[in-house]
Amino acid sequence: ADVNASDNAGRTPLMEASHGGPWKEGTAVSIIDLLVKNNASVDIFTASAIGNANIIGDLLKQSKDTINDVDQNGQTVLYHAARNNHFNAVKLLIENGADVNKPCTDGQTPLYTATLHLLSNQMDPDLVRYLISRGAPHDFHTTVALGDYDSVSENLSRDKSLANMRLRGFTPADYSIHCWHYDILQLLLESGADPNSKDDMGRSLISKCGNNEGFANLLVEYGAKW
Repeated sequence: ADVNASDNAGRTPLMEASHGGPWKEGTAVSIIDLLVKNNASVDIFTASAIGNANIIGDLLKQSKDTINDVDQNGQTVLYHAARNNHFNAVKLLIENGADVNKPCTDGQTPLYTATLHLLSNQMDPDLVRYLISRGAPHDFHTTVALGDYDSVSENLSRDKSLANMRLRGFTPADYSIHCWHYDILQLLLESGADPNSKDDMGRSLISKCGNNEGFANLLVEYGAKW
């Protein structure tokens, strides 16, 4: 079998193994090791995706010219590291000149993908905070996802419309439920968040509570319909 074979989108087995998803909780380390041992090709993008700081360091010693380039899918080196929750790789890349705010061709930034993965509990919140500390501008949804109660409260005191603002189809309440921030969900509801809102795929807030009766009961208390 060709360990470097790619699908129509250019994704190799190594790239697929590097990312967590519904079928696996995180990076498939044993599969990555097996592929690398069998001569899977590793460039700066792949090294960042698998979080191998040693390979990244060696490649950067040879040249830093590609550190802000995009691959054939329009994704940056830093995006790959952030998307796959590789904190050390993210720090190494930024310290060597990776642009924390350079978007992929579809507009996604390293911070956006890192925040999105907080929703599935597959991201270190400190990685998100680090990107912000290095100059990545963050929005209200990111503040909610991080569970920063004081900042959420301060923002809502200035503008209660934020409670129903959508980002790529999701409200702040969606983010608070996915990240299990009960106190922030309550604060959003107190500030006028619609308990019956649905995302762009038609899923209600209460349907996302799973078996967590506390969150579901809170939504019902504020008028959510089953």
